[in-house]
Amino acid sequence: MGLFEVLAITPSLKEAIEPNVSAITLKKIAEREGFESMSMNGIQKALQGFTTIDEVFRVAPPGFEDIVQKSTLEVSEPDEIETAEQTSEERPLSSISIIKSKRILVADDNAIIIKIVSSLLESEGYIVLTAENGLEAMKLAFQSKPDLIITDLLMPEMDGVTLIKKLRAQLSTRYIPIIMLTVKDEVDEEVKSIDAGADDYIIKPVNPKKLMARVHRLLNKPPVT
Repeated sequence: MGLFEVLAITPSLKEAIEPNVSAITLKKIAEREGFESMSMNGIQKALQGFTTIDEVFRVAPPGFEDIVQKSTLEVSEPDEIETAEQTSEERPLSSISIIKSKRILVADDNAIIIKIVSSLLESEGYIVLTAENGLEAMKLAFQSKPDLIITDLLMPEMDGVTLIKKLRAQLSTRYIPIIMLTVKDEVDEEVKSIDAGADDYIIKPVNPKKLMARVHRLLNKPPVT
């Protein structure tokens, strides 16, 4: 199965292409107009069950900046990946060692969701802490005081709503922004989460651009004084 990325030269992108304009700037313009990177194409295939997230990260880990390099229409040669049926052993994730002061705690009992969200955040330079259940997330939050928390609603040991209430009850964690990331697309559950103190409520499967936009918005909010 192939992973693909296609860069169409739209009028706004054509206007922006100049010798002194960086590839990263051009990529951001392209993404605003619908460009999807090879890694995001792979993540979507993994979410649909066509392959595994480990195989996608092995072939095209998020964070690649090797696109939008020429002032022409580019159709990359597809990288070959193994399908879910072909993959027989676990492979280590590609390491993206970027250090940034902002720390984000991701709590979810689904290992694939943790890998996807963690990789997206690390590709943006954030330090990621992970927890597989609500109780572990609460302990990590009290110990490390992350800058933002992304939590699932339904988790063993302690559910997301209870976790949020306990964090909001303590002064040391009361003002940490929290995103609820869940499959529960129900108004009552969203209201319950917001009433508990969640700053945002996002439905799975997660849209990478939507998630990162919400993360950036909450981390750039003025601190509570």
